[in-house]
Amino acid sequence: MQQKLEELQREIIEVMDQHQDKLQEQEKSSLQDAQPMPALTDAAALTEACSNCGHFPLLPDSVYCRKCGHRRNQDEYDDDPQGDKRRMLHILRKVEEDLNLYRQVVQKQRGLLDHQLRFLLAMRDTTPTNYKDADVILLDQRVRLLEMINSFQENAEEIDNLFNVPAVSEENEAPFSSSLWADSPGGETPGGQGMPNDSVDRIDTSLPGLPGSSEKRERPL
Repeated sequence: MQQKLEELQREIIEVMDQHQDKLQEQEKSSLQDAQPMPALTDAAALTEACSNCGHFPLLPDSVYCRKCGHRRNQDEYDDDPQGDKRRMLHILRKVEEDLNLYRQVVQKQRGLLDHQLRFLLAMRDTTPTNYKDADVILLDQRVRLLEMINSFQENAEEIDNLFNVPAVSEENEAPFSSSLWADSPGGETPGGQGMPNDSVDRIDTSLPGLPGSSEKRERPL
């Protein structure tokens, strides 16, 4: 009987020891789980080593290594949320710059058209002091038309400069030169035939650089 009691006591002690060991293991595992994880804003958590030279630290959104200049692969930082945010902000800034550029172009084009309209209105209201040949443009109209062409070229160059486009070479420019005001084809010097005052707006469209046919017609404005 005594032996059975001793054996039972030993079994109880063994069971208690095993249970105690299990409790200690559970406590250790719970302590490890309870340790705080490094914050995402921690510099150590946001850095990594360069895959080429092993330089540390390397920010996840860095494209090149500062030490060796190695360019990171796209898949190395595609999954980084901070890098995605920075790339999206970069795209938004680029879109905003393009929008401002096109707004400037629209404003310059609007000013250009308004300027040309004022010149045309002034040419329409010009009245001759003497009777002139119907094929000849008045001197004042020539000056105004030259000013209009020059201002058009200047505004067009300003718009091209906004897009960093080189100015058009002289060889490719339209034939806007002094030959525009040359005599009509055939070499005859305009005579002194009279014309009515209402023929001021008559312009010979066959002159070089002016579109249209050679037929003289009234230009309603």
